[in-house]
Amino acid sequence: KAEELADRGVSLGALLEFWGQLDEGAVMPSFDPTRSTTADVVRQAVIPLSRDADAEGGGRALASVWSGGRPLRAACMVTHAWANLFVHLVAGVLADFLGLDCYEDVQQKLLRGQAGRDALADELRLNGVLNSVVWICAFSVNQHAGI
Repeated sequence: KAEELADRGVSLGALLEFWGQLDEGAVMPSFDPTRSTTADVVRQAVIPLSRDADAEGGGRALASVWSGGRPLRAACMVTHAWANLFVHLVAGVLADFLGLDCYEDVQQKLLRGQAGRDALADELRLNGVLNSVVWICAFSVNQHAGI
């Protein structure tokens, strides 16, 4: 079980793409980056996106959905607080991989829509970390298992 969990990583590119889906209202129409917590995003986006019609209301980890069930071993594990703003989690992860001491600049780019996301993707690519993989329980753990 531990090996299976360890192989449920999420690439930074997938995380940034997911942010874009949230920002555009594609997966969570009520998403507000200045108010939506990680718990909100998990309940209203992660769980619906990872629901499995064959599992009688259950599902699997969103990381497994994104990877097509292929193992994706993470370089590091990220911890978070469910009540914190989701933008802080995403900005913190991206800033760390960009070698920044603070995530404020990354957060500002996340809040600038497509142009900000494109700038971040370019920075991540130039730094050779766009495809780096992290393990975040909100994505890597089957959120249906405790529901």
